[in-house]
Amino acid sequence: MYLSSEENSRFTGDVEKNADGKTLEEFVAEYDPSMYQNPSCTADTAVFVYDEDELSDNPKDMTWKLLLIKRTNHPCIGRWALPGGFVELGEDTAAAAARELMEETGVEDVMPVQVRSFSNPGRDPRTHIVTTLYAAAVPEGSIRPKAGDDAGDAGIFEIKCKKTPFCEDELREEDFLGIFDTEDKTKKNSPYPEYLRSTIRKAPDSIEAEKVELTLTEKERGVVLKAALVRALEKKRGLKEVLYILKDTDGLAMDHGCVIAYAFEFIKNTFF
Repeated sequence: MYLSSEENSRFTGDVEKNADGKTLEEFVAEYDPSMYQNPSCTADTAVFVYDEDELSDNPKDMTWKLLLIKRTNHPCIGRWALPGGFVELGEDTAAAAARELMEETGVEDVMPVQVRSFSNPGRDPRTHIVTTLYAAAVPEGSIRPKAGDDAGDAGIFEIKCKKTPFCEDELREEDFLGIFDTEDKTKKNSPYPEYLRSTIRKAPDSIEAEKVELTLTEKERGVVLKAALVRALEKKRGLKEVLYILKDTDGLAMDHGCVIAYAFEFIKNTFF
């Protein structure tokens, strides 16, 4: 059994046996998780660096930097990404994020907080991988990253975000990379850009959209990374949801341009 009998007792319901006449103990003893093909789980950490001399009431006016690692294995060999990796059995995502951060960069004790998950089936060629994103903010000089494990290099990049107006005609499906966060936005296998374009036409007051260009620069190495995205703020049934769609990327692994955009907005809105 996965848990002990004592631990299992916490999950006893109001009825002793199920429709097959089995108790919880019997059901768990016979349960075979290999009967179902499930996604794999990973955890990534976006460690943002700020200058204490620039502390401001408005974090959006501050200069921010971001810790990245350079990949040495498929997929996206040679491209830069957030430190992270697979969650081990019996490990929660926070522990996995901290372990991977330490193994790949030597950085510890940054006290990250959970931002959100990314679960699009096409975001990784190995298999369906669901990642949980964490973010942290640390003062400049407090971390000295050193690449380890499967990271070929580690660096701290200054990050800038440029926003410009956008029109719906720029949301052509063929112009996007195909790694969208499409959960519950439209019918199965239909691309999110078409949903967004349709929503803008039918209910323009329910959505606000703009173009976003992320630029990450590491001056000592002379490395410049970029990601072009569309940011949409959708209003539905009293709630607001921010969505990023990755249009193009240069030097960043997989959908990490999109992941970084979410993390950067989160840190600027929550840092105090």
